[in-house]
Amino acid sequence: MSSVKKIHVKRILYIRNLPNDVSIEELVTLFERFGKIYQIRIGIKKETHGTAFIVFKNFYDDNFVSNNITGLTIRNKYIIVLIFFITV
Repeated sequence: MSSVKKIHVKRILYIRNLPNDVSIEELVTLFERFGKIYQIRIGIKKETHGTAFIVFKNFYDDNFVSNNITGLTIRNKYIIVLIFFITV
């Protein structure tokens, strides 16, 4: 009997240069247009202030996300967004 491997793809955004007091609500407002958000983790330690991970259940469209993350701002502060495609 052979075993079948299940592959799950998670789409994760890593955000840097956020205001240190950014709220989850602000991140949801900015990023919910890209898909259904599963989880948001905001850095709370001194070394991780200004960063966050957003895990999506799905992206609506990979090309839409890639083309629309450039130039995003929160409170007139330019943020850096990296997309991770991880297969587990």
